[in-house]
Amino acid sequence: ADEKRLMAELGRKPVPRIIHQIWIGSLPLPPAVARWESHAKATGFEYRLWREADLEQLGIASHPAYLAMLEDGDYPGAVDVARYAILLEHGGIYLDCDFYPARDDLSFGDILPMVGLTAFAEETPRLTGQGSVLLANSFIATPPGHPVFERILQALPEIAARLPRAPAWWGTGPLIFSVVARAGSVTLAGADFVAALLADRADFSAVEEARAEASAKGDGLLIAWKSW
Repeated sequence: ADEKRLMAELGRKPVPRIIHQIWIGSLPLPPAVARWESHAKATGFEYRLWREADLEQLGIASHPAYLAMLEDGDYPGAVDVARYAILLEHGGIYLDCDFYPARDDLSFGDILPMVGLTAFAEETPRLTGQGSVLLANSFIATPPGHPVFERILQALPEIAARLPRAPAWWGTGPLIFSVVARAGSVTLAGADFVAALLADRADFSAVEEARAEASAKGDGLLIAWKSW
């Protein structure tokens, strides 16, 4: 009951105006990182890119699920774990690095309520055990201290033990996020929040075309584009 009250209270609390992204491993930074940093400055947000050393200072580097993912070379899974720790401690907006800003005339504060926990729904419904809505964890907005993230971090070691080698989207990603988050109220971003879905490693000209179309139509804020 206390957690339910806290989740309801946090549903009325503002989301800090900071955008978090994480990049670990040896691959060069994707171009979206610099673009989001400039987008944040232009629209009144703080921006922070988290690397391995930053995560060590946060303390998540000692979490058993994070360590196990790194040992297996599962960087997406490790980043899943890290985002929950960052949002629990700092709140704000988390974005995967395979999103690119669709426009600069609008930002998150213009199209989202910026209070409580906000995510967007995956296109394909799933039987999650908490309804059919599968929440993406690639974008999350939240005030700090939300018990959803504490619960997930507590559950991850047992999930890893019961489901060894489970795919990241199942063991650390959208499924566990959906199951825990749906214990309370979640705001869903608009249906056009993701303005375009591009093929992996599509030429940057496709990104430019998607940005032009989003600006002309007034659609969305994110372009899904994995540049690596």
